[in-house]
Amino acid sequence: MAYTHISTEQRYSLGYMLNLRHPPAVNELAKIFNKHRSTIWRERRRNQINGRYNIGMARFLTKERRLQANSNLRKIETNIRLETYILNQLKNHWSPDQIASR
Repeated sequence: MAYTHISTEQRYSLGYMLNLRHPPAVNELAKIFNKHRSTIWRERRRNQINGRYNIGMARFLTKERRLQANSNLRKIETNIRLETYILNQLKNHWSPDQIASR
């Protein structure tokens, strides 16, 4: 089974099921959502507060984790010197290819 993220709709359903008085086992939840049991277990572990799955916090934390994971790809935004250099060269009418080759 290929790894896939949990969708927002699935996250709401999962939150409801996990907060039942007697929640289904992780293996059962994995079958219901057609996900690997590790995906369900990881989602539950990451987004529990005081032993209860919190859907609002899960959405917020998921968004934050994705932003953090992708921040390494934003080289220009995170490096002031590089950004200044690029902007200066663009003002000097250099092409993006010329800037990239330097």
